Amino acid sequence: MSKKNELPGWFPYAVTASLLVMLGAGIKSNWGRAKEPTPLQQGGVLQDWFGSQERWFFWYVLPFGATAYGARGPSHMTDQAAFQLEFETKAKSLGAQLYRFVWIPTKGIWVYDTRNEPALLASREINEAA
Repeated sequence: MSKKNELPGWFPYAVTASLLVMLGAGIKSNWGRAKEPTPLQQGGVLQDWFGSQERWFFWYVLPFGATAYGARGPSHMTDQAAFQLEFETKAKSLGAQLYRFVWIPTKGIWVYDTRNEPALLASREINEAA
């Protein structure tokens, strides 16, 4: 005869089965493994919709009221991530001027990137005329 406060005999098996299911689901979803953050996960509203390739970017930055340029990069990222970085920089430092350069591996040179923000976001072709 079982007592009123005693757990049923099947209870430990149910808990064990639940833990195994949780563990299996976690492994299948790569739970606990480090992943590269996407632009969306970096705090923006962007996704890598276009599947663009990563390239090397370099910026000269002139903060508002400054007399000397700073540098940022080189950074290896997608065009969408570069757009997000520029957006965040301009939001944190209002009036800053950014001059973006892109590495062209076929020519072995840095080229001033003349694409405007929508063209950068859409991963349009880079004008390689230097």
